[in-house]
Amino acid sequence: MPTKSIKRKSPGASKSQKQQAPTLEDLPNDVQQQIQHVILQTMDISSKRGVDIDKQVKTLLKRLRKDLGLSHLNPESIRQGLADEASAPALERLIADAYRQTQRAHRVFRLLDTADKGVVIVEDLQRVCQELDQNLEEDELDEMINQYAQDGLLTKDDLVKIARQVGL
Repeated sequence: MPTKSIKRKSPGASKSQKQQAPTLEDLPNDVQQQIQHVILQTMDISSKRGVDIDKQVKTLLKRLRKDLGLSHLNPESIRQGLADEASAPALERLIADAYRQTQRAHRVFRLLDTADKGVVIVEDLQRVCQELDQNLEEDELDEMINQYAQDGLLTKDDLVKIARQVGL
């Protein structure tokens, strides 16, 4: 029996993406401040101590994970953004976009996990499929979950990974 898998986003931009690129100003003030603070603090420390770029990347990723819950950023993109101070606005946009994507994944997770179990299971996907008039067999749904979670339980982090892969 053919399996259903999560499809990747097509290369073309959506209508909302074509209209306007997201900016840092679209985020709540406290999130804007956290992003700017983390970037400035990382750049400031590295310039005073002569820290190499790899150390800067690790430090920034660690701070973003701790302060904003962002754990799935591309280190190479961060490296490019930290290369010089002129790249700070691009780095801010990259981080802001990752923040938005994480927030969307968390909203999807809450919609799936209506019983507030802390994980998404096959029954959650079955419920949503029924609501959307999609007829998928349990083994197909199991396989979809197991693509991302070996234990059959999707966590918020798993959904963030899926969101990055499909461009949610």
